[in-house]
Amino acid sequence: MKYAERVEAKLPIGSGVTEAACKTIIKMRMCRGGAKWKEEGAAAVLSLRTLIYSEGRWEQFWAKVAEYSIADQVIVTGYIADEAELYTLFDEVGSFLFLFPEGLTARRSSVIHTLQSDRPVVVTAPRAMTEFAHHAGFTGLIETGVLSFVADGADLHAIADQLLAVAKRGKRPAPAIEWDAWWHATTAATHAALRKETTWA
Repeated sequence: MKYAERVEAKLPIGSGVTEAACKTIIKMRMCRGGAKWKEEGAAAVLSLRTLIYSEGRWEQFWAKVAEYSIADQVIVTGYIADEAELYTLFDEVGSFLFLFPEGLTARRSSVIHTLQSDRPVVVTAPRAMTEFAHHAGFTGLIETGVLSFVADGADLHAIADQLLAVAKRGKRPAPAIEWDAWWHATTAATHAALRKETTWA
């Protein structure tokens, strides 16, 4: 760094501003008691946080929301500890989105529980749709349209189009989740896969 030139141009030469930003934007939000993060979730939260703390960017965000005429469909929250507040917000949600780098798998309890809200749920497509061929529960949810997919690597326009499409369908009752049957289907498929693998070995 050419310090003399930067000082003359009235540009910062220290790291204090950057270090302060790391503390304010990242550490104060990420390092809360009991908090655990995955990369995708942390990135989403920090994107919103930088919007709020960057002059003019928060206004640009809402301007873009207004441009798409979806202001009545966008809710931005921070961490919600109160269960009653969380479920009150759920009443305002039109659809749910889960983006998983590995795609949907049968073990995603967060998706299963969200499906019980009777709102449509959009998830990254599994690596192979045959993954759920053994699972009557998931198959039923897919067939009724309560559970739908976006392709892995889909761009923001494709994701937004899918969310708006399912939101327009509105709230619809999801097939009841029979936990014992779901568990049996999953364990049976796992057992069959292990037996097949043992046979090949």
